Amino acid sequence: MGMNPLLECAAACAVGMILISSADAAEIRGIGNKCLDVRGGILGNGVQVQIFACNGTAAQRWTLVGDEIRGLGGRCLDVAGGNPATGTPVQMFDCNGTAAQEWMYMDGSIRGIRYQCLDVRGGVIADGTPVQIFPCNGTAAQRWTVR
Repeated sequence: MGMNPLLECAAACAVGMILISSADAAEIRGIGNKCLDVRGGILGNGVQVQIFACNGTAAQRWTLVGDEIRGLGGRCLDVAGGNPATGTPVQMFDCNGTAAQEWMYMDGSIRGIRYQCLDVRGGVIADGTPVQIFPCNGTAAQRWTVR
């Protein structure tokens, strides 16, 4: 249809969820207008996800497939080890359908395992700051826009 990927939603929009079409990759921007980024553009399991100055590379392009957020090489945004503990790092991993890879975009936050939020560690806006899961608190470290 060629619409903006953020506008392609059905009933989910009524509850504040925004769907990213699998046909259209988008940037996910957070604190300091930095992009969600696969560290070093490295293709592999366990590669840390961070924020970095937006540069248009494949390491910063994301699609939603069901409840998975897929990035570089079609790998999924994943909570390391499926560990729901506060501060667990977020990484890239082969998609496997586990709760560690289930995400939803709701009211400006990205919520994952046990409804914790995708969070920029310490709210630091420096390039290379890793992302983690953290109890949702409404801070700028947990606010995301999809473009």
